[in-house]
Formats: sequence, structure tokens, C-alpha cells
Amino acid sequence: MPLDDTPTRPASLLIAILLLVGLAPTATPQGGPAGGGAAAAFSLRIGERFVYRGERPPNPLDDAPRDTSSRVMPKPRELTVRVTGEAKCDAGVCVVLESNQVIDVPREGRAAAATTDSKALVDPATGAIVEIQGVILLGGRETPHRKRVTSRNAVFEDVYGPWMLDLGDAWEASFDLSGGRQRTYTVSGRETVDGRECFVVQRVTPMPNGTTQTTVYWVDVERRISIRVRQGDWILSLVETIAGE
Repeated sequence: MPLDDTPTRPASLLIAILLLVGLAPTATPQGGPAGGGAAAAFSLRIGERFVYRGERPPNPLDDAPRDTSSRVMPKPRELTVRVTGEAKCDAGVCVVLESNQVIDVPREGRAAAATTDSKALVDPATGAIVEIQGVILLGGRETPHRKRVTSRNAVFEDVYGPWMLDLGDAWEASFDLSGGRQRTYTVSGRETVDGRECFVVQRVTPMPNGTTQTTVYWVDVERRISIRVRQGDWILSLVETIAGE
């Protein structure tokens, strides 16, 4: 099932969270680095830690009119991504990214907190995400998940994806999804966020109901990770960076 196609009805809530933690759809990329140039190098270092905060208007259960385009699946209010070491993988030796996030999910008319611990194995030579695995804890139930990844369309926790290494000022790309749909990425310019120069990337995903979902990434030009992400009324912001080796 594609990443953005899962509604947050109670029967499909667990599936929605499984997709949230990084199980991106299999997709066929079209395009590449701007001007045919070389992709940037994967630069995350062991010991680094990135702390994010997710925010949306105060009460997610109120009746006030609001933008619900980001309600296709729950989003985290707290997220930490760590570069913890190296591990054997299909690509040889991969860099390990680990995450912990807290997600408020609608359950029986109220918001319930779910936590997820996930791990991504990244080939440092290409920046490709080789595998994502982890555990979801919701209502006392632990659910493991594991998936091999083959597409540069993949993104881990909205923080890092191999397509971020391909970015340039004139970059655009498209990825084939299920049902004949096509997800597009376009760099619309550069902006400075919290002192960091960023590419502003518009990701547009056609939804099965005929609407489109737009996610905006502010990707650090130097480090190639998200500094800020916006989808509908939800904003994820990097609030702390701890240096590594």
C-alpha cells in the first residue's frame, strides 16, 4: 500500500503508523541531479543527534474549520533521529539511523499517544536507504515492522531521503506510484531557516480520491537533511543538533 493512501480510521490506524515510520512506496524515479551533475555525498556522522518538534493548532479534536490535508496519517509531535553506528547490510556496511517518536493518534474520540522506535540502514557510498525496521507501541501492543527499500523516493521520518542528495537549484524529479499516479518533486528556490541555507522542495502526491497532497521540505544545502517540514497544518522543526565524531 502506498505511503500516503491510508486513512486514519480505527481499523487502519496501525497500518497508518507503520507507513508513517518510513515504509515509503516502491517507485520508479524519473530525473536526477540538476543539470546532470553528481549527487552530494552522504555526510551524517556517527554520534550525531537531531531533535525535532511537531506542531499544529492547539486542540486536534476541536470543531473549528482547519486544513485537514495532512490528516491522511498521524504525524509526530516529538521526534529524535540518531546516527548510532555501522551494521552489515545488503550493500556491505551501512550507517545506522535510529529514531524515536511520539505520535498523537485519534482513538475512540480522543487523542492517544503511540511511540515508535525505528532504524534505517543507509549505504554511505550512495546515500540509499537499504532497509527500515523497528517496533511500534500502541495501547500496550508491540508490532515489529521491517522492509527492504529500493527507491530513492524513500524518506526516513521526513528527516532524510536519498533524493535529498540529488537536489540542485533547478532540480525536479518524478516517481511512479500505484494506480498510474506520479509523485513530483520540485526545488522552488532557497531560503534561510535558523541560520541554515536550505533548498525549498515541493513534493506533490496525487491521492486516490482525486485530490493532491503537498509536502514542503526545507533541506539543508550542506547537510542534506530536513530543517523544517510542512504538510497541511502540521509543521516539523529541527530544534536541537548534537555533534558527533
